[in-house]
Amino acid sequence: MILLPVTACGLLSVAVLNVNNMRDIENDIKAGKNTLAVRLGTKGARKYHAALILIAIFCLILFSLLYLHHWTGWLFLLAIPMLLNHIKRVIHDTTALGMKPLLENMVKAALLTNILFSVGLILN
Repeated sequence: MILLPVTACGLLSVAVLNVNNMRDIENDIKAGKNTLAVRLGTKGARKYHAALILIAIFCLILFSLLYLHHWTGWLFLLAIPMLLNHIKRVIHDTTALGMKPLLENMVKAALLTNILFSVGLILN
């Protein structure tokens, strides 16, 4: 089912946007912007962020279990430590300044995950 990898890719893209919103949450509150991060609050936005990444990983694992029958279909697992480390950093660093490098980190992690999954799919 194509919906699983597409959902994973979309969730990782949303995670990039969410990091950006978490980084700007204080300014958005002052400016009266009503982003999802503002509505969820700092703690809720961090939990939401972790859920986005974990569900994306689950979707890729489920797709690989169901449809890929060679080890190359699991190349995306190489990116999981980077994703889990990113979650850990997001949960523990609560400052806007600390969020700044995490935006770039999330972009790289999402890109790496999607590239590895694509290469694994092609090689499979």
